[in-house]
Amino acid sequence: MSQSDAALSPFGVKTQGPTIDDLPPVARAFLTQHGSVRHYRREEEVQRHRVAPTVASWLLEGRIRSCVYLPDGLEQSHGWVMPGELFGVFNLLLPGSVSRMHLLVDTDEARILHFSREVLLEMMMTFPEARVGIAMGLARRIQQQHDVIDMSGARPLLDKLRAVLVWWSNQYGLPALDGSVELWVSQADLANGVGASRQRVHLELSNLRDLGELDLAYRKVIIRPRFFEKLRLFAD
Repeated sequence: MSQSDAALSPFGVKTQGPTIDDLPPVARAFLTQHGSVRHYRREEEVQRHRVAPTVASWLLEGRIRSCVYLPDGLEQSHGWVMPGELFGVFNLLLPGSVSRMHLLVDTDEARILHFSREVLLEMMMTFPEARVGIAMGLARRIQQQHDVIDMSGARPLLDKLRAVLVWWSNQYGLPALDGSVELWVSQADLANGVGASRQRVHLELSNLRDLGELDLAYRKVIIRPRFFEKLRLFAD
């Protein structure tokens, strides 16, 4: 994906989800004019699991954690909504469609522009290019969901952890000149992402660190080139 195809976040990374950049400038201006901006604090709820959204949203600043709750009540992380990303749009296009995701603010502050279904439909009717942009966004979201399904299959913990690290590094990682990728996630995030305890995930991460495949820092994992080299060996 080229630089122009994805929105840059304050974390220095590109979001691969549906973004405001999929829409023409006149459509963005229309949403800005007819939407309303709200400020949120860390851990504040943006969207509740299994509730039909009443608005769609454009994340202006901050980062939002996306998760689902399993039948046993455990939380499983499905990644993040990044700045510039649109969310809730496709629920509004299907009236009564409930959100599969529970969305919580994951930064000290977040700023979100919300807009109604009426505003969304008027934008799409007024600006034909906006309809193409919404379709592109839908295609990106479907691709993301297929990736999540692929990662969620039954497999040993280490294999699942590798799969999540690869996908999250592609979606949210900050590439470095030496081929490493900085991933601004905590070990708790990774534990939620693979559906395992923090202790088991910490053990596997420590083993990968000892093998020279990654380094661990506060709320950050630095994935080293050796990690990706091993993946290429497995693929061959």
